Amino acid sequence: TELSELRVPIPIATIADGYSNPLGEGVAYAPEFPTDYPIWVNERARTVTVAAGVSQRTLLDFLSTYKGPRDLANGRGWTLPAFSWFIDQTIAGAISTNTHGSSLEHGSLSDQVLSFQVIVANGTLVEISEDSHPHLMKAMRVNVGRLGIVTQVTMRIIPQSPVRRTLEELDWVSYVGRMKGIQNEYKEALETGSHRAVKRALEPLWDTQ
Repeated sequence: TELSELRVPIPIATIADGYSNPLGEGVAYAPEFPTDYPIWVNERARTVTVAAGVSQRTLLDFLSTYKGPRDLANGRGWTLPAFSWFIDQTIAGAISTNTHGSSLEHGSLSDQVLSFQVIVANGTLVEISEDSHPHLMKAMRVNVGRLGIVTQVTMRIIPQSPVRRTLEELDWVSYVGRMKGIQNEYKEALETGSHRAVKRALEPLWDTQ
């Protein structure tokens, strides 16, 4: 596919002029967003396809209010499994370094990408996924903007869950003691050979992600 015109999908003044829903649906179900906004949710597949220039904050806002015709999230909305602390980067920019949104359970933000749509050096629009280009997919997860112009990505999503934020002050001795305790529990869990035990031992660290 040759691109005759490259539109920059930054959602500030005009909203995604010329984009069409790749799922073939003419309606967006996030009520505060225009129906032609360049974010498309597939609830059954638990994926979201989003234009590269959309910020993480905008994407998260969209997902949180999304209630599709099937409402497979039971009214809770959707979210990314893990995302950056700083969420005002574009989604493609945050993905490109393979450093943001790291978590013990879901990996980094880049690990959650299922496919990239990229304009390569000869002007061709290419869809890159594990199935079509497994080697290139590894490179695209840490492309740092050097392997082509990313136009959109498809990512995993999960139903939203309530999160409680707490702040605890610890002195240095208490902090080190707690980390050593987690380390010992992790070593003991490894010896059992149980993945569930290892995951349970690391839960205190997961809470901070």
